[in-house]
Amino acid sequence: MSQPDTINYLQYWDNLKVGEIPWVRRKKSHPVRDRFVRYCINTMPASIIEIGAGECIEADEIRKVMPKIRYEIVDIATPFIECARKKGYLVHVAPMDNTKIETKAFELLYLAGVLEHSREISFAVEELARISQRFYISMFKWKMISGGLDANTEKGYYSTEYNIEDIIRQISRRGIIDYIEAVTVDGKVRAWKEYRAERELYHTDRHNNNTYLSVVGTWNAA
Repeated sequence: MSQPDTINYLQYWDNLKVGEIPWVRRKKSHPVRDRFVRYCINTMPASIIEIGAGECIEADEIRKVMPKIRYEIVDIATPFIECARKKGYLVHVAPMDNTKIETKAFELLYLAGVLEHSREISFAVEELARISQRFYISMFKWKMISGGLDANTEKGYYSTEYNIEDIIRQISRRGIIDYIEAVTVDGKVRAWKEYRAERELYHTDRHNNNTYLSVVGTWNAA
């Protein structure tokens, strides 16, 4: 398969300043982060590859408890790359759909609020499944009814409200989903079916932006 076309999206990301990004500050203490940290403490993965770690909030917490863990990062934004390297993380400078990482090199894959920035979702899922054994994928923007899998570039970078059922199907083709949970800003955790039924009751297409949806499972063997 040939790689997807791209736009010059780095201009947006490279102009960000670590510590001054409004949406990072707003979501810094979101309970979905703690859910992932606790998941790692409970399952004790030997290695984690995080796509788009931002300011390394979860990574730092995990290394406090698991100092010997192999925790590496994939990113394309200069401010986040520099931030991670200053903290001692090995960073792979590459897009999520073409990381150049060896097959099944990591036990656990993690990305939160990053899949929405994929330039081609099918390429991204294929690559993420190739480089890892298990996955913990959290998303904070999607469409319940409309949408699709075409990337949106209206903002000058990739930022897309994908159709969530289409995303789940993409992941299911490459792995087995153990569970899907919705985590709200107040810390309430609900199964995906319960959350979806509630939104559908009000004929809501777009989800609540303070809610993260986490999809957790195991990729198929390479």
